[in-house]
Amino acid sequence: TTVAHHHAMLKTAYNWALEEDLLLVNPAMRVKSPPALRPKVRPVWSMEEIARTVIRARGLQVHAAGVLAGFSGLRVGEISGLLWTDLDLERGFVTVSRTVEEDEDGTHLEYPPKNGKARTVPLPAVACEELRACLTAQKEYRLAQGGAWNEAGRVVPKKDGTQMAPSTLKSQWWNWVARQ
Repeated sequence: TTVAHHHAMLKTAYNWALEEDLLLVNPAMRVKSPPALRPKVRPVWSMEEIARTVIRARGLQVHAAGVLAGFSGLRVGEISGLLWTDLDLERGFVTVSRTVEEDEDGTHLEYPPKNGKARTVPLPAVACEELRACLTAQKEYRLAQGGAWNEAGRVVPKKDGTQMAPSTLKSQWWNWVARQ
């Protein structure tokens, strides 16, 4: 980890200062090294598993999220921030220009993506087909909702068209996957 690395660097620098008689004690020796972190084990799905899951998710609110995560590797905050104008389904690209986080009181905060720069990610043809179906279904739902729909252009909105929180999106997806 970064903390362990910095601790080791400080110990080394202080040890050098001891050898040069610049210090009498190494203050870093009184600080315990941080414990080694065990990496999270995350499932890695094959393309067949992704395709099967996405097909089963058709008609669900989180269908588009499964398509985008599975076929392009977008992060949940990036998916939560996507607008339909960010997708070019004819050419097979999605432009990631924002990510969404929640603060302590549940307010959605939009930021540039992880490295601060927008990026364009290719989408396979099957993902574009699935996303076109999502867009069509969303348009039909929007028409049925009438004035109750908030037209924000979100790819994965809440049922009223407003922005879905990343935590909600993630929990809805994994709760659904767990029931399969």
